[in-house]
Amino acid sequence: MLEEGASQAIVRNAPLQGPQREVLRDFCYDTRFDIMNSRSRQTLRALFTRPVAADIRWSSIESLIRTLGGEVSEGAGSRVRFQLNGRKAVFHRPHPKPEANRSTVRDVRDFLEAAGVSPQDADHSGVGR
Repeated sequence: MLEEGASQAIVRNAPLQGPQREVLRDFCYDTRFDIMNSRSRQTLRALFTRPVAADIRWSSIESLIRTLGGEVSEGAGSRVRFQLNGRKAVFHRPHPKPEANRSTVRDVRDFLEAAGVSPQDADHSGVGR
């Protein structure tokens, strides 16, 4: 019960820690997948296809990580650091071709799985499917 003059505020996207996060994870829908556009959904599905795709553009992978709320930062040379849901990984940006090779696609898929992302998340997106 609130005291007189007190107001209750709901803070969107406020990070929760510990047990609060665990409880809410079980009862809340993860809205980060609602903001995915069709290109991000397509990239996510392609990363999880079997056999492993070799025609995924690296820029699409970076865009997907950002869309999922992750961080993409430049390292030395062609290194690129990804951080998503507390997981970190370093990849080498492909060159001279813009597409990631099969082994890199497998590594990105493993990174996404470790960060709690699955191919079904692309199907849970809202509009624009």
